[in-house]
Amino acid sequence: MDRIRVPQVVRHLGQPAASPRLTVGVYGIPLLVAALMAPPMAAAQGRLKPISEGDGLVHGAPVLPVSAMDLHPGQVQSINLRPRATSLLEFPYAVAEVHAGDPDVLTASVRAGKVILKAARDTIAETNVLVLLGDAELTAIAFRVRVDSTQPQVDIVRFTDPVGKHLNEAEAEIARRVRADEDRRVNELTRERVLQQLLLAGNVVRIDRKAMAGSDRDRFGIDIESVQSLPGEDGRPRLYLRYRVLNGTIAPLADLAIVARIESPQRKWVVFEHRATRELADLRDIRATSVIPAGGSAYGLLILDPLQLEQHESLSIEAIGFNNQRHVKVDGVFVGGKK
Repeated sequence: MDRIRVPQVVRHLGQPAASPRLTVGVYGIPLLVAALMAPPMAAAQGRLKPISEGDGLVHGAPVLPVSAMDLHPGQVQSINLRPRATSLLEFPYAVAEVHAGDPDVLTASVRAGKVILKAARDTIAETNVLVLLGDAELTAIAFRVRVDSTQPQVDIVRFTDPVGKHLNEAEAEIARRVRADEDRRVNELTRERVLQQLLLAGNVVRIDRKAMAGSDRDRFGIDIESVQSLPGEDGRPRLYLRYRVLNGTIAPLADLAIVARIESPQRKWVVFEHRATRELADLRDIRATSVIPAGGSAYGLLILDPLQLEQHESLSIEAIGFNNQRHVKVDGVFVGGKK
């Protein structure tokens, strides 16, 4: 019998060791292959771990507890069942009937307006399910149901009507805006009440400067009556100018605009005089009515920050109306920083 013989290495002083030679017999080849393969196999086994560490089981596709889907009557929707498993379908409307295509694949039943699907096969199979809703038209919803253990399953599928969902979201948004508008309106009414009280307030600084234009039957004018300094909403002082607009025309005035400017004279020539103007952008105008009837008048309140007028500067108030065709201006409401 041939054996594996490992030659002895004889080393003489002053001579290098000879390279060993390996002589392998016929029956020694399998042993040699096993010896060579042992280290890689051991390393590979050390790297390999079970799929589910701890239980040693191979897990299949996941099962999702609840899923939400839009309802589309004109489309066939797909549902997957695990073998011998059950799924529940919830619809936004009542369910009249449910029919399964192949009862050997699955069973379908209706309980309290919900459809229950139960797989009756252990192997992969497929069939269809038809659900009739309880509306006036008995709307049909078609499903393609597959029994397959390799695919994920949803225990509960809640269908929503995309049109109804959109309408509900729109109604919720409208309700939210109405509530916001109501809150804003309450705040505005509270402020307007304070402002209306200011319109009727006494013990204020009288101004009594007015400007009129037009004839007796076509008169248009503004009267700056008084001014009062009070803290604003942020605690800083504000100037409240009470005015009255007269509409002596035969047409109602619905486009009244009030403009406040700071003016200062700048002489350029010997005879002519030029005025530099700067319009106040932070002016707020509150009126008792938005439309002044023909032959009537209306009170209003101008709110502006305290002014720091330089010498030769003055505040003018101009009323503009009737499609920008009528202008009246009160000059010298404040002059040189004096109220």
